[in-house]
Amino acid sequence: MKLRQLLLVRVVMVLALILTSQSLLVAEPSEKITVEAGKHLRIDTPVSASLDGITDDLSDASLRLEEIKNSHRLFVSSQIEPGNLPKLWWILSDTTLPRTKRTYELLKRTHAEDPAFDKALENGKLANEGFIRCQNYVKAWLSHADPNTGLIPKGLRGDRKDIWNAQDAAADNYPFMVLTATITDRPLFECCMLDMLRTETRLTSRIAVLPDTYSFSKQGFTTEEPDLGRIIFGSSEYIKDGLLPLTEWLGPAPWAEYTEKRVHPQDGYGRPGWLRISDYCCGMITAWGSHHIDIAQWAMGTEYTGPVEVKGWAEYPKEGLWDVHGKFRIEYTYADGVKLICEDNTKNKQGILFEGTESWIYVRRRLIDAQPTSLLTSVIRPNEIHLARSNNHKQNFLECIKSRSQTVAPVEIGHRSNTVCVLGYIAMLLGRKLKWNPGKERFINDTEANRLLSRPMRSPWNL
Repeated sequence: MKLRQLLLVRVVMVLALILTSQSLLVAEPSEKITVEAGKHLRIDTPVSASLDGITDDLSDASLRLEEIKNSHRLFVSSQIEPGNLPKLWWILSDTTLPRTKRTYELLKRTHAEDPAFDKALENGKLANEGFIRCQNYVKAWLSHADPNTGLIPKGLRGDRKDIWNAQDAAADNYPFMVLTATITDRPLFECCMLDMLRTETRLTSRIAVLPDTYSFSKQGFTTEEPDLGRIIFGSSEYIKDGLLPLTEWLGPAPWAEYTEKRVHPQDGYGRPGWLRISDYCCGMITAWGSHHIDIAQWAMGTEYTGPVEVKGWAEYPKEGLWDVHGKFRIEYTYADGVKLICEDNTKNKQGILFEGTESWIYVRRRLIDAQPTSLLTSVIRPNEIHLARSNNHKQNFLECIKSRSQTVAPVEIGHRSNTVCVLGYIAMLLGRKLKWNPGKERFINDTEANRLLSRPMRSPWNL
């Protein structure tokens, strides 16, 4: 396993939803603030404005700062400094050109009593503050990178500024910088972070890929001969700190070494490699199947239940890391006798085909077709079935936070859609017909199939 490849694993983190622009908040304009950059370029510059005489209620929850950009308004994280002359502080984010102005509006906010919302608001502020601090940490270290190599130094004082080493510059800083860039600034990860890794590997590898301490001023190693003890210690620290993202990424799955094909191949396959490894995914039947089966269940009126019988067939790789199905065919039977056929798209168009006794309708993303074509222009009458509409699921979710209404795609429907996919996966594995009880969500008199509804978890994960 290549030592530094451990650092290129993307981790899954829970990102807190910042709800400061939604829900029961009512905001009234209080004051407009204009900031002029002056004659110098400004990058992420702290600025402040006096609150004297603006409002009596000086709390972070009572005031909201928004930047006005053309017709858009952007929430700006701010902090109040109390005192005889209270001030509001915030960051003039990104780059502000000389002599240009930026306009903000301060709003006074009130909201109805809602403990759940208050807690979400508090969590959102904490998460936002955490992300900002992480980004500032990365930017600060990058500002001290060696101008010739782009590598960050061991420290900022004395001779520490002249050297790169594995246990400090690499192990203590680089993995955190990679994680921060991956989550909050993908372009920075794709460019600067990867370039730094390539340069580091090229300049500091001394015994195979094991790194040794490098001097910026000497443009070479700090010692004439390699010190095996120091190299092993530095490499061990690098592995230890680099393994953290790998263990987080694996989650409850069995321990496995990092390889590019396990995560996301750069050549030869356009999708993540983990889609094709059964420890992390059931294959395309769950990766893409849930999108189509969700629509099929919706049309059949079975979105809160599922089939009563399933049988499946699939081809599987005979060797290699990827072990989920290739070509497949699954047949589901519902309580009313309707059959749902799910097949790979090697011979079939991707999408959903509804077949009746006299006509058919075919749908996929951004396309609908029918025979007879008159179905496409028929008008749905007021007393007929009308489905919920959503042109933007993210916006629908935020609107439902505000209205407390059900989203167009509730979590229970998502669970049921994915369950149908998993049933097909188990049927393909066992290669026989299975009976399913959608009410109890268990296979009927089938211990072997029921055992596949859950998986062993690597410690300390448990349910």
